[in-house]
Amino acid sequence: MPTRAPKAKPAHTPGPWRIEGQFDAEVSIEIRSATDVTICELEPFIENWEVEDIANARLIAAAPELLQNLRRVLTAGDRLDMSVKENRDRFDEAIRDAWKAVTKAETS
Repeated sequence: MPTRAPKAKPAHTPGPWRIEGQFDAEVSIEIRSATDVTICELEPFIENWEVEDIANARLIAAAPELLQNLRRVLTAGDRLDMSVKENRDRFDEAIRDAWKAVTKAETS
């Protein structure tokens, strides 16, 4: 039987997080929470934003949703009797939401 992590209140600032600023200048951007808390500030490594810098910022901004959706998928997979259609549908929904979070991390 799979081992489940204990359900605890996250210690991190609740999501969703968003990127504030533009990647088209030599200035920093911020990752901010829904309540406008600054999670972190990032600046381009040299002068301009590199593809890797932008991807890192997107990954940071998507972190709360990635964690939440990964927990949903793991919990659903552990607990559901997949022979029941309603359970398969809920699991499929969790998988779709997890993919949305991955897409946000990679392209937002």
